[in-house]
Amino acid sequence: MGLKERIGRQCRKPTGTFGKIVARKMNKSHDEVTRWGIQFLDTGRGKDLLDVGCGGGRNLRNLAEKCPDARVVGVDHSRDMVALSRQVNMDLLNEGRIEVVEATVSRLPFEDGSFDAVTAVETYFFWPDLINDLREVMRVTRPGGMVLLVTEAYHHPDFEERNRTWEQMSDFKTDTPEELRGYLESAGLEDIESTKVEENNWLTAWGRRPF
Repeated sequence: MGLKERIGRQCRKPTGTFGKIVARKMNKSHDEVTRWGIQFLDTGRGKDLLDVGCGGGRNLRNLAEKCPDARVVGVDHSRDMVALSRQVNMDLLNEGRIEVVEATVSRLPFEDGSFDAVTAVETYFFWPDLINDLREVMRVTRPGGMVLLVTEAYHHPDFEERNRTWEQMSDFKTDTPEELRGYLESAGLEDIESTKVEENNWLTAWGRRPF
């Protein structure tokens, strides 16, 4: 198996020493699109934030920097990623500003309406049952709270060859902006919007849990 194939297989659930290396690289390579995506968060009521699929943990730091008074929680289904997220954010962890929990998106270990906003960066296309998993995410979001999805690859003819390679390597499917908004609507979210940076093939979409 070549190096690209090994990296691709780690993207869904990074594990082991090589998985941690891949996750650290993704912390760097995804940072710009992550910062762009989370700028659309409504932080006015953001006191409790959740990042689903926190991976190497960089977005936890980004959220803590963006919302310095917030409680930031990350979940990941890889035990090794939970450990890495804690390691790279040890200062914030010791200050009590973040928490990291091992859990799956299909069964989040939180009470209904626990968070003002939930983010998922470069992860939603790996979820086992996207619509029902979005409903589970919405369950733990407070009424009026935001669910925000961010990706650096959406279906676009200018990026077709690159995206097809990524899809085959990592076993996921790129969506159009219309499809991504449709997933949010099917899950029951309202006030759905999306925006993109076409030259970078970046896309973010968000909606709110109904009151």
